[in-house]
Amino acid sequence: MNKKINCLRIFSFLFLAAIVISIIAVNHRQFPASISSLYAFPNGDKVMHFVLYGVLAFIFNLSFPGKVVHITKVQLPVGSLGIFCMSIIEEISQFFIDLRTPSLLDLSCGLAGIVFLGTPAYLVAKRVMASPDTDSKV
Repeated sequence: MNKKINCLRIFSFLFLAAIVISIIAVNHRQFPASISSLYAFPNGDKVMHFVLYGVLAFIFNLSFPGKVVHITKVQLPVGSLGIFCMSIIEEISQFFIDLRTPSLLDLSCGLAGIVFLGTPAYLVAKRVMASPDTDSKV
């Protein structure tokens, strides 16, 4: 397997771990004020859902080029699908945490980020994998 892809996969999982740790910190009201201030504006949490889930989908789609799940005639990138499932689980978990409020709008913003940032990464990775030049693969 390509060393660049291995490095990207390690980075992807480290970034995912950082997001999971952040979610746990928010659930326990232990999130640093310096980070909270980054999205302390109207609908800032929606923007963060878009950006964080979108970036996760972006790097996971690059990390697993050509990996798709076939649902009828639709091909869904494994990275995007996995991140979307994670976002659903995160929103559902909020029903069981007194300090949190689940939101379909948060979920929609996360999905929008996955589509708008994850899709280009999937298309680039797919194109690079189809390239006859093996030295330029992701």
